[in-house]
Amino acid sequence: MKNESTVDKMVDYMNTKYSDHFEYYAPFGGGPGLTSNEIIVKSEKFPDAEIVVAYYVQDGEDVFIDQYIDYKYEQQTRELLQKLLEEAFECDVFLSFGVGGTGAKNNFTDTTTFKEYISSKESYLGFNAIVLKDAKDIDSDIIESRLLAALTEHDIVIGGSVYFANDEATFKPLEELASKDRRSLKCLDFSISNSQKFDYCEWR
Repeated sequence: MKNESTVDKMVDYMNTKYSDHFEYYAPFGGGPGLTSNEIIVKSEKFPDAEIVVAYYVQDGEDVFIDQYIDYKYEQQTRELLQKLLEEAFECDVFLSFGVGGTGAKNNFTDTTTFKEYISSKESYLGFNAIVLKDAKDIDSDIIESRLLAALTEHDIVIGGSVYFANDEATFKPLEELASKDRRSLKCLDFSISNSQKFDYCEWR
């Protein structure tokens, strides 16, 4: 159980920072040796989200980290990625995207725009996708440049994995594929550097 005064401080921080109402929901993580407190709060505007808030003291000052902006723009980010992937690969795509860990301290505020969020080096947007296209029909240089162009045109700092389905039988959400089936698919792993180039790119 988290210290009640610490929980109150974290919930107060969220209610002060954002134009929303938050309530404590549950502890998050925990264990010996941790220097931060982490809890899950619920939002009035995004009731399905389980927003992690972290708190620690650094050089005598309170430091807070939260995922609110990630959830605020989760659906908008998903819709944009779906559109860009379909345009880049010119086929149907199953996209797997969701809010990840709390990450590092960021400067997002209640007024952070969607454009500022997706292009910020303080957010790391990653995804997995499966596309209805046989890898043997893919020219890796063309696809890499086309995908890179689509993502960098919108200034998105991102990384991900793209799996290629050979046929309709294997074209299904990644969550529905057995691990052995996923391993059998050709895959492109990549991340984009701050200079908007493929920093790391591997076919497997």
